[in-house]
Amino acid sequence: LELRLALGASLWEALVPSVRSSFIAGLTPSLNQLSVAGLVAIPGMMTGQILGGQKPAAAAMYQLSVLYLLNVTAVSSLSLSTFLAVRAGADTRHHRLRPHRLTKRKGPKVDV
Repeated sequence: LELRLALGASLWEALVPSVRSSFIAGLTPSLNQLSVAGLVAIPGMMTGQILGGQKPAAAAMYQLSVLYLLNVTAVSSLSLSTFLAVRAGADTRHHRLRPHRLTKRKGPKVDV
């Protein structure tokens, strides 16, 4: 990140690889849940509606709408937390990081 900033990239250009990897790590569970809904696993709400006498197509529509809203919430919260972390850790006026606001993790480095 610091190398990209030193070579003249804008703050957002320098952050693209880090933000992309954080989005991939954050959204993988939600997207995996969407990919198997109805094929491998029949979620609880859908099962309850079918057993209660609802048509399977209507139950699937309700279940997909709930899964869609859960994923919209995941994307929104991930976007907001990433944006706030960038604003807290980087100085846009002086085109640099704020090292006094960054902390080091304890333990070994883990790649995503």
